[in-house]
Order: sequence, then structure tokens, then C-alpha cells
Amino acid sequence: MADQQLDVFDGEDEEERLWEALSSFKKVVHGLVEKTGLSTNELADRHGFGKGKVSTWQNAKREQPNIPPLRFVEVLINEARERANLQEMAADVFLRQYGELLQLYCARANPHNVHRQMLIDYQNTLLIRELNGATNAALEKMAGLTEELQTLREDRDGERRRRITLQQQVDSLRSQNQDRAAEKKTALAQRDQIRADLTAYERDQQLEKWKPGAEQGGSHTHHPHEPVVPLPPPPGRGTKRRGLVLALIAVGVLAVSLAVYAGTQLSGDRNDHKGTTSSGPGPTPAASTDGSAAPSRPPSDTTSAGTSATPPVAGDGPVHGGSSSSGGGGSSSSDTTGGSSGSASGDASGGDSAGGTSGAATAGTSGATRGTSGGSPGAATSGSSGDSNEVPSYFINTWTITNDYSSTQPKTVIISRAATDEHAVRFILEGYPGQHCELVAKLVSVADHGRRINIGSALVDKPRSPSFCSPLDPSHFDIADPSGIDHTVAVGTGPAYNYHHAS
Repeated sequence: MADQQLDVFDGEDEEERLWEALSSFKKVVHGLVEKTGLSTNELADRHGFGKGKVSTWQNAKREQPNIPPLRFVEVLINEARERANLQEMAADVFLRQYGELLQLYCARANPHNVHRQMLIDYQNTLLIRELNGATNAALEKMAGLTEELQTLREDRDGERRRRITLQQQVDSLRSQNQDRAAEKKTALAQRDQIRADLTAYERDQQLEKWKPGAEQGGSHTHHPHEPVVPLPPPPGRGTKRRGLVLALIAVGVLAVSLAVYAGTQLSGDRNDHKGTTSSGPGPTPAASTDGSAAPSRPPSDTTSAGTSATPPVAGDGPVHGGSSSSGGGGSSSSDTTGGSSGSASGDASGGDSAGGTSGAATAGTSGATRGTSGGSPGAATSGSSGDSNEVPSYFINTWTITNDYSSTQPKTVIISRAATDEHAVRFILEGYPGQHCELVAKLVSVADHGRRINIGSALVDKPRSPSFCSPLDPSHFDIADPSGIDHTVAVGTGPAYNYHHAS
């Protein structure tokens, strides 16, 4: 189309202006062709132009403008760059001169259609180049921003991994502290029990010092014929008055014993009463001066109903199958659980009764202490069962999922020592960077002889999780053979996810 002869001479002024612009452009074309060092035919053959076309495009003629196409202008610029080191500024001036020439020919009153098409091609080419330049600049900037973003993402991933590591360390230390607290609780209980036993033992030893001289050589069974004499209370306020009262009681007991003995020997045939004094009813006990009743049998009767008449010493252990009598109230009580009972004798003269009360309290406390220490282990043993209410030690660890084909499952599970209705399991879910969720669940029960723990719904730990995290349904963990544990969300809803010890 560019070779078509055009009628461009509409007036003298316009003719001169077009001729000057055409001559100036053709001179630049001729100069660039010479700089390439190629002949017009070589240049035409090299880029597929027709014979004589390059010569026509570089020679100006009034009758035939023969404006070259834009493709020839671009080829000539590239050849001049490679062979003559054409500068970018000179190339841009030449290309702009070509566009101005086309605009002059299209500005005439009746422009040729070929010139209009060539001008549109030129304008579109410039627009494409401008867009390409802007696109390349944007791509280059995007590459820089992408690199910077990748650096920030790596830093964030490093911080996230560091945060996870620190959290695991905190959880491990928390678990260790829970173990230490449990051990401390056990040690405190043992210490308190031992101290209570030692206190009871020291109290018993203190009471042993106040037994009568005849009793220091052995128990009551070694002296069956001696009269029953109550032990003196520990020294304190009113000691002299209590001693006088006890002396009067001893005299009264001795008198009653002699009277009973004389009555049984003189009331009939002595052979009928040998060995049977304990089977018949005895005389009415005489009242002592302090309001307590004297024994109804003589001191020699120690085999009646298989029970010794000697009263238990305050602070001694229980007499299984026996009984203890209170001197003033006449009441009796049976103790077969490891405890003991005591009583306080009244003072007929209105004296201080604190000594008797103190003795009863001391004996009762000592017996209760011994009963507690003797009965607790048996109760604990009989109350144990196959499934306890605490997390078995096998489950207490940090676990990591092995079949990591579901991003919806927790990647890390931390099981701590806990009892029923206490927080026992922490779930940690890791999705796309930044999607970190932590949830906690309570222990519901222990089943299958300690091989399974049932867990309630896992609730979101909001301080450690974003707002989009959601709770998990109840589930259970089973011991997986030969190692690890299996996590089942709900029965019949899907496979069990296996976890192993976190490395």
C-alpha cells in the first residue's frame, strides 16, 4: 500500500511543506542504510522486501512520495543499532519524524486512505510499546515486592515455629509442675499421717509413766487378784484432791471385796460355791464418795463371760469384742474399728473434774488416731477398680499426627495428667500460615481397663486462637499397638487418626 502513487499536491503552500518533510525523512533513511553497510538489495533480501523497494523508499520524488511502511522503519532502526551503534535517542527522533510525516499527509483536505491506515498502524504500535514498557515496569516492581513478601513470609514462618516450640516447652513445664504438685500432695499426706502417729505414740508414752508400780512390771493379766484401781490423771490443777478421792475409792473397793468374799464362804455349803462365784448375781455395788460405782465382782473373778474385769488404759488400742465401762454414767460402748472410748469420773466433793475430762479426750483422740491410721489403707485398697478417674500415665505426653492427609485434624495433641472433669487434652491445629488454633477438652472417663480415655467437646482457647477457630466434637483416644495412640472423633464417622510421640 505504501508504493501506491498518491495525489498530495493540493496547493502551493501545502506542496512545499509536504515536499520538505518528505525530503528530510528520505535523507535520514538514506543515511541509515549507508550506516548499516548493506546495499539496498541486500537489505531487501535479508528482510523479505521486494526488489528495488528499499531504493524507492530512500529516494524522494515529488510525483511519487512512496512513504515506506512502519515495518521497514523498525527493521532499519534495528540494523542501525546492531551495525552502526545507533543511539536510542536518535532512533526515537527518527520514529517520531516518520509519524509526523504521516500526520501531514493525513491532515490534507482529502487524505488518501492508505495514509490514514498507515497512521493508525503507527499510533497503535506506539501505544503497544508504551503499554509494554509500563507492563515490564510493573512486572519488575512486582518481582521486587514478591521477593520482599517471601522474605517476610519466611520470617513469619520462623516466628510461628518458634512460637509453637515455646508453647510446647511451656506445656511441658506445666505438666511437670502438675506432676510435682501431685507428688507434693502425696508427700504432705504421708508426713501428716506420720506426725499424727508420732503424736499418739508420745501421748501413750507419757501416760505409761503414771501407771501404778504394780502395773509397770506387766499387763493386768499378770496380776489377776489385785483390786481394780483407776490410774491417776496427769499432774495438774487439783492433783492432791484427786489423789485423796482415788485413795478413798481404793479403800471402798477393798471393803466391798472382803464383804463379798465373806458372804460367799458363810452362806451355805462351801462345795456348792467353789468355782461358781462368777455365775450368780453379785451384790449391789456400793457407791463411792465421788459418785462412781464400785465393781460388782471380787478381784479374783477374772473369767466371767470371757471378759477381763481390768479396764483398758487410756490411749491403748481397742479391745476387739470387749467393752469399756464408764464409772459415773453407767453407759457402755463397743469399739471394733480401731478407736477407743474414755470417761471422766465425777467428784462428790464438788472438786475440779477437768482431769477426768482431759483423760477421756486424750484416750478418745489417741484411739481415733490409731483407728484412722489402721483403717485407711484397707479402705483405699477395697475401693479401687479396674478403671480409675485419672488419665493413665501412658497417654501423658506430646503426640504428633502420622497420617497427615486431613488438614482438619489436629497436628499436635498434648495430654496432661488430670482427673475427671478437668482439662486433660490440648489440640493444636496448623493450616495455612497464620491459621493456628488451640482447643482444650476435659476428661470424661477412663475405659477398657486404662486403654481408652473419653474426651468431651474441645473448646477454643480464645487467647491463643483467632476468631475463625471452631470447637471439636467429643472423641476418645485408644492405645495403638505396638506403639502410639489412635484418635477417633466419633464412632462410625470416619477412620482413626494415629499419633506418635513428638520428636
